[in-house]
Amino acid sequence: SSACRWKNQPVLCGPMGLKGGVNRLWRNDSQPGKPVFTDVSKQTRISSTGERYSLSATTLDYDRDGWPDLYVAVDSQPSILYRNNRDGTFTDRGVEASVAFNESGTEQAGMGTAAADFDGDGHLDLAKTNFIDDLPNLYRNNGNGSFDEVTIASGLGKYREFMGWGIAFLDFDNDTWPDLFMVNGHIYPQLKNSPYAQRRVLYRNQGNRKFKDVSSEVGASVMAEKSSRGLAIGDYDNDGDTDIFISNMNEPPSILRNDGGNGQRFLNLKLIGRKANRSGIGARVTVVCGGRRLVGEVRSGSTFLSQSDLRLHFGLGATTKVDRIEIDWPGESKETITDVAADQFLTVTQGAGITKRQQGRTPVVKEGFVTHP
Repeated sequence: SSACRWKNQPVLCGPMGLKGGVNRLWRNDSQPGKPVFTDVSKQTRISSTGERYSLSATTLDYDRDGWPDLYVAVDSQPSILYRNNRDGTFTDRGVEASVAFNESGTEQAGMGTAAADFDGDGHLDLAKTNFIDDLPNLYRNNGNGSFDEVTIASGLGKYREFMGWGIAFLDFDNDTWPDLFMVNGHIYPQLKNSPYAQRRVLYRNQGNRKFKDVSSEVGASVMAEKSSRGLAIGDYDNDGDTDIFISNMNEPPSILRNDGGNGQRFLNLKLIGRKANRSGIGARVTVVCGGRRLVGEVRSGSTFLSQSDLRLHFGLGATTKVDRIEIDWPGESKETITDVAADQFLTVTQGAGITKRQQGRTPVVKEGFVTHP
C-alpha cells in the first residue's frame, strides 16, 4: 500500500517529502561546429534559491531595463522571480514583487507560466497555473518592479476543479488584446470524484482588464476532455491566426486549428539576429497602430515543457496599416520600420530591415477551433 494519500486515496508520493532539485543555468559558449554549454548556476546565483520543486520557467524583461529576467513556477513552495542584476548574476525578487505567493500569502503548486502585456500598458504581466482546488494566478505588472494579483478581479477566479498545466497568451481573434488559454488534467486516474480528463479553458480578453470564458463558444475541440500537459501556440498553416498544439497523457497530441481568428487584421514577424543571437530570442517588439502600442517578446520555452513558434503574432483589429515597428534587439541595438501594411508575414534581419515578406490572409471559414487530424 502507498505511504502517501490524497483525499484519503493512496497515491504516489511527491513533491513534499521528496528531495527537491537545485535550479541550474547553462551558458552557451558554443563556437561554429563546436556546441558547448557551461554550467554557471553558482556564479550567476541561480542555484542560491536552494532545493526547489521547480516545474516551468518563462523569460521576460519585467522591469524594462533591457536585460532578461526569469520567472519560475514552483510546486508547494514560493515561486521565484530571478531579477537580472546586469552583472552576470540574478537575485530572487519573487516575494518583494508579490509573485511568490497568491494574494492571501499562501504557497501554491505552480505548474505552467506565461507572460504578455494583457492590459496594454506596455509592461509584461504574468500568469501561472496551479494544482487542483486552487485558482490560477494573473499578476498585473505595476511598472515599478512590483505586481498586483488580479485573478479574481479579472474574471479568472471561476474554477477550482481544474488541475492546470500549459498556459499561453494568444490573440486568437486578432482584436489586439491577448487572450488566455489553459490546458488541464489530473495526475491520479484512480480518483472517482476528481476526473482525470478535464476540458481546456479559453478566456477572451475583453479589453477592460476583464476576461470571459468563451470555451463553449469556439468549437467542441476546446471543450474536449483530456488529461493534458504541454501547450504550444503558432500559426502552423500561415492563414493569419494562431493555432494551438497540446500534448495529452496516453493519447495522441491535439492540434486545434483556428478557423475564424483571421476575420480581423494581423502582422506576423520573424526576427533574424546578426550581432544578437540568430533567433532573436530576448528581442522586444512594439507595434504602433490605431493609437495602440502592442508589445511582444521573442522567447523560447514557457508554458509547460513546450516550445511555441518563435515568430511574433500581432492581432491588429480593423487596422490596415502599422505606423511603426520598434525592435529592441538583445545587446542594446534598436531598429524602427515605418508604414507597414497589415496581413503580412515579415522576416526582419537585424540591421537590414524587412528581408522577406508574404501576404497571408485567408478568407474566414468559420469562427472557432477545430481538431485537425
